[in-house]
Amino acid sequence: MAHYRLTRETQRIGNIALYRIQATAPLEHLDIGAGDLGGWVQGENNLAQDGLAWVGDEAIVMDQARVEGDATVAGDALIQGVATIKGNAKVYDDAQVGGEAIVAGNAEVFEAVEVGGAIHIYGNAQVSGDHVLDSDAQIGGEARIESSLDILQVSGIYYLTLYRTEEGHSELPERLPKSLETLVAEHVEKWELTAPANV
Repeated sequence: MAHYRLTRETQRIGNIALYRIQATAPLEHLDIGAGDLGGWVQGENNLAQDGLAWVGDEAIVMDQARVEGDATVAGDALIQGVATIKGNAKVYDDAQVGGEAIVAGNAEVFEAVEVGGAIHIYGNAQVSGDHVLDSDAQIGGEARIESSLDILQVSGIYYLTLYRTEEGHSELPERLPKSLETLVAEHVEKWELTAPANV
């Protein structure tokens, strides 16, 4: 059953027309009633009608980006490219998600962070701050990313991504190639020295 419609209220970004949405059924978990206005989409393909996904406030979803499941985009957030926001994920404040990024599970992306590339943020991860996160990393669990210093990426023959958590950082792979153990240990040791005082 459809829970929103496109209104006649429009705005343009370049040559792209965006339409404000309006709830046609209550979304009680968001305290939204039938008739309440939401944010902006380029078309119905940007916001799924099944589930309880919502775009609120002045948030924008455009291009081939999609919000589905019970996900919420709010504030002045911008979702573009072919990004997908799904599950119970939330993107809000001035956050931007683009490229082929996926935000899923109970993950939250907020403040002024810019997320792109083919990154996958899931679980209970929280990504915030005022920085650009553009990679193909998998960030999940209880990750707490507040700056570019909260991620360590070692690449070359072997690709490794670590991220900060409330307990310290994500675990190293169990079977790290012997030839890389020393190199990775050196990277991790230097990275740990950059940890914020409150971590």
